[in-house]
Amino acid sequence: IYVKDFTLPSVVAAKERIAIEFDGVYHRATVWLNGHRLGHHVYGYTGFEFDITPYLYLRGSNRIVVHVDREEQSRWYTGSGIYRHVWLTTTAKTHVKTNGIYVVAQTDGTVKVASDIEGDYSKVIHTILDPKGKKVASATTGEIKVAAPILWGMECPAVYTLLTQVRDVKGRIVDEVSTPFGFRDIRFDANTGFWLNGENIKLRGMCLHQDAGSLGVAVPDEVWLRRLKALKSIGCNSIRCSHNPPSPEFLTMCDTLGLLVIDEAFDKWKSGYYEPFYEANARKDIAAMVLRDRNHPSVIIWSIGNEVSEAWRADNEGVERARELNTIVKSLDTTRP
Repeated sequence: IYVKDFTLPSVVAAKERIAIEFDGVYHRATVWLNGHRLGHHVYGYTGFEFDITPYLYLRGSNRIVVHVDREEQSRWYTGSGIYRHVWLTTTAKTHVKTNGIYVVAQTDGTVKVASDIEGDYSKVIHTILDPKGKKVASATTGEIKVAAPILWGMECPAVYTLLTQVRDVKGRIVDEVSTPFGFRDIRFDANTGFWLNGENIKLRGMCLHQDAGSLGVAVPDEVWLRRLKALKSIGCNSIRCSHNPPSPEFLTMCDTLGLLVIDEAFDKWKSGYYEPFYEANARKDIAAMVLRDRNHPSVIIWSIGNEVSEAWRADNEGVERARELNTIVKSLDTTRP
């Protein structure tokens, strides 16, 4: 049980919408604010948020309580509790929804953007900054053109930034979101394997769980950065996240270091640790992974499960389950297998 008492700074209290975001709690997390039950989140590896505006005391003390129940045991060391970052996010009523920007960047410089905006607005402005922070293009439509983009690759991991600004009906900028992305082309060939920007590449990688040995799972960013740099120095060029979505910071590091990533949803399906959660949660958990991670240029494959027992069945139960999950992934991102 976690208990935190806090008061709101005046600059925060003046905002129209305040939300609390958890990057990861292992697991079965129930959250209360000032005695009000905000909600419950089961899976230990996907983020979740609650709009806490209606239940906040703008003056005086607030109390947030998080209860964690890790009754089920996994097949590896999971840690327990709030082990990733927690954020207090303040916006206007009109704002970009969490993970509401989707960027598809082509190697010819064409950038297509889909925006999910909450509330009434007059205009959305998209500005692209190059890896050095210089403005290179801008548009108020969902398609932008960048001249001669630097391609994202393992030796030159060029990360661009999409700055999205939302103007309300009075023309005021009420929200601003930065989304890192990269220009790169990926494809898989049955005979020759993986291709990145026209180059045939062998994936030489590691399957990594999210713990750092004796440091546990609440891993300082500096530790992951050191580990990933060390892996790249010995010839590793790809990481498989075993067997769950990693922290957002992990993927940002892979973006900037030029490491390729297989992003995995969960271990097994209706067997093992995830079995009690599958029917109620699998669809939203896999969607949460894709929505959060689809702008990372490092991510080249979505993994929809690991060592699923359905593969041994003589009927089509596993086939239908795989097809359903695949359909969900492809409805949110068509650029990766």
